[in-house]
Amino acid sequence: MSKRPSITVLLLGFFFLVQLPLVVQPIGGGHIWRQADTASVARNLALESCDPFHPRVDVRQHLTGITGMEFPVYQSLAGLLYL
Repeated sequence: MSKRPSITVLLLGFFFLVQLPLVVQPIGGGHIWRQADTASVARNLALESCDPFHPRVDVRQHLTGITGMEFPVYQSLAGLLYL
C-alpha cells in the first residue's frame, strides 16, 4: 500500500486553504455587500412592494432599482419578519 494522500484529502485541503480567509474574517471582502443587498431587498419587499418577481435594491439613481438576482426566498421571509 502506498502512503500517498487520496484525491479527497487533497481536495479538502485545497478547499480549506481557499476558505481560510473567510474563516478568519467572515464579514470581510465582498461578503458584506451581499449582506447589505439582502437586507435592502428584504426591507423594500416589506415596505414598498411585495412583488418577489421584481426585487429592488437601494442603488436606484435614475433607474427603477429592479435588480437581477436569484429568486428572493430568503429576502421574502426576512421581509415578513420586518413587517
